[in-house]
Amino acid sequence: NILDLKGSSGNSIVKRGDELIAVSGSTGGLTVIDYDSFTQSDYAPLKNAKYFNYLGDDAVSLTASMTDAKLRHYGDGDDCHSPNITTSIGSISPYDGKLVVHLDDDNTYISCATEGLKVFNSSTLEQVGAYQQLSSSTNCVTSDENFVYLANGSQGLVILG
Repeated sequence: NILDLKGSSGNSIVKRGDELIAVSGSTGGLTVIDYDSFTQSDYAPLKNAKYFNYLGDDAVSLTASMTDAKLRHYGDGDDCHSPNITTSIGSISPYDGKLVVHLDDDNTYISCATEGLKVFNSSTLEQVGAYQQLSSSTNCVTSDENFVYLANGSQGLVILG
């Protein structure tokens, strides 16, 4: 099956309960898809959308353009239309690179390509940490109760304690 998305490209997708949330590019947004029927059930326009993720009632989206990136927190994870907090997180270079948002119980982690890793409090979106990589590109981030793991391009795997 193929479902057309608004915007220039599909950037990420996450399964949430009985739905999929697909994120699409510069003129796209967040498309909510019913998992069983594979039909669009909702759409929230979001210019320069790159990533969406959630954990429990916390949901966040990331947008990035040539000059700025924004992180949006949706207090009620079921409503993709009305973020309750939006914050600028500075530039991400390249802004059209591999950008991933990961949430744990307290923090939101963003892989920011050549800008490394940026860490935000999941509730307030205040920046609480960062990791500047030296010679590569932070392409992906995940964590467990002990460590944060970065896929750091030519540097390989970086484990932060």
